[in-house]
Amino acid sequence: MHDPVMPGPLWGRRVLITRAGHQSGELTEHLAALGVVIVTVPLIEVHPPESWAALDAALADWARFEAVVFTSANGVHTFFAHVAEVTKTVPERPPLVCAIGPATAAALTETGWTADLLPPTFVAESLAETLARRLSPGAWVLVPRAARAREVLEQELAARGMHVVVAPVYQTAIPAAAGAALAQVFAEAAPAPYAVIFTSASTVQHFSELLRTQFGGTWRERLQAVHAVAIGPITARAIAAQGLQVAAEAEQASVPALVAALQGVAAREARPAHG
Repeated sequence: MHDPVMPGPLWGRRVLITRAGHQSGELTEHLAALGVVIVTVPLIEVHPPESWAALDAALADWARFEAVVFTSANGVHTFFAHVAEVTKTVPERPPLVCAIGPATAAALTETGWTADLLPPTFVAESLAETLARRLSPGAWVLVPRAARAREVLEQELAARGMHVVVAPVYQTAIPAAAGAALAQVFAEAAPAPYAVIFTSASTVQHFSELLRTQFGGTWRERLQAVHAVAIGPITARAIAAQGLQVAAEAEQASVPALVAALQGVAAREARPAHG
């Protein structure tokens, strides 16, 4: 637990968290310690993929793979849960295990594996470039990931002559109650949140889709005084693509960096104007 601190610029501010319910605990804890009034509307939930065939085929030919690349903590959890169900054991660790960022690496540590490789910046482009320095053309690489995801990593590795096998290990959906919950948060009679925190491009897309459904073409007008905070560059681009302004972007894809970005927004507004 974090001890409460003296009132700062975020004290008493209402902040909307859109992260999946099972992943929002750490963020909620950090913000609560800063006196934030937390509003939680999960905009994403994780389900099994339509088919496990790609992963099962990879497991049947496991020795072929020189590297396994995890691009999310969800991918780690669902990969190992399915493997345990099918094989009743953890497979032999491949020569190279990669994670896109610290949260994914932490999820790996819980399984008994550790990440050999993290990219300098936590995006697929940087991960592909870093991985390419460690593997030779012709290497087989397994990427357990969401059923729908950016294909930059696979394309970059394939362009370098590697054999990339994509194995969907989960798919995301909008929670059934999310639309009504968001409508209540942004109803005209309710004070708008000070900020909305987005932790993936999917949460941005679901957010805009639901608000458009609830409020039609006026949905952006309800966000004029709301600060959109992104966990990283991909999420920031998704916010901008919806015609919204990015108030801040975390310096790295971690909860402390995300909270620091939000604090920076509030601190800038709290400074007295000069001149």
